[in-house]
Amino acid sequence: METAPPTMPINGLRATPMIGGAAVASGAIVTKLGLQDKIVHFSYNNFIDAPAGPDAENELKISCDGLVERWNFDPKVFF
Repeated sequence: METAPPTMPINGLRATPMIGGAAVASGAIVTKLGLQDKIVHFSYNNFIDAPAGPDAENELKISCDGLVERWNFDPKVFF
C-alpha cells in the first residue's frame, strides 16, 4: 500500500512537496480542454489546522497565481 510522501516543514507549517504541482497539473488539464471559464471555485488553502502563513511563502498560492497569470483563469474563483 502506498502512502503519501513525507511532509516538509515550511516556516513551522507542514506541506507536501506535491501540493503545488497538483494544482498546476489540474490547471494544465483544464487549460488543454479550454475550460478555464467553467471553473467556479478553486480553493488553495493548504493550512488545515494551522495558522495561515504569508502569501509570499504559500507554495500553493504561488502556483495558483501562476495559473491565473499564464493560462487566463478568473482570479476571483481562486482563494
